[in-house]
Amino acid sequence: VVENKDYEKIYCKSLNEQCMKEVYDWRIENNDNRQGLVNDYNFKSNVQIMSISVIGDYEKLKPVLNKIRESFNVKTYFMEDHHYPGNYWLEMYSSNASKGKCVEYLKNFLNASKTIVFGDNDNDASMFEFSDCAYAVSNATDLAKSKADYVIGSNDDNSVAKFIESQINNDEID
Repeated sequence: VVENKDYEKIYCKSLNEQCMKEVYDWRIENNDNRQGLVNDYNFKSNVQIMSISVIGDYEKLKPVLNKIRESFNVKTYFMEDHHYPGNYWLEMYSSNASKGKCVEYLKNFLNASKTIVFGDNDNDASMFEFSDCAYAVSNATDLAKSKADYVIGSNDDNSVAKFIESQINNDEID
C-alpha cells in the first residue's frame, strides 16, 4: 500500500498472500478503485509517498523491518492483523508523522472545540494522546485499550458506527 498526498492507492505486483487477495477483492466488490496491479514499483517523480504498508508472514517481514530501521529515519509499526491471524502489517511513515500530529493539526485547522477518535491498534496510541476523548474497540490491542479513555464493543460488531449513531440520536457525544 502506498499513500500519496491526494489519496491512498494500493500497488502490488502479486497477490501471493491470501489476506491481500481478500482485501483486494473486497475493494473491487465495493467499487473502491484506489488500487492497481503493477509490474514494478518505479513511480513517477511527482508521486510523493506518504506511507508504505506491507502485509505478510512474520518470518519474511521481520528482517525487512530490521533493515528499514537500520537504514532509514522512518517511523515503523509491526503488528499482527486482527482479521487474518498469522499475517503481519509492516507500516512505514515519515519520522515526523503520526496520527496524533494529524489530530492536533486538524483540531487547530478546523478550530474544533473537541476531538473524538476511535482505534484498535498500536499505531492509534498517539492519536489517543492528542484527542480529547479516545475510544478503543473491545478487540483492540492491549496497548490501544490502555491508552483509550473508554472501551466499546468489537469492531466486528460495527460498534463504532453503532456508538456514533446512538450518540447522534441522543444529540450528544460524551
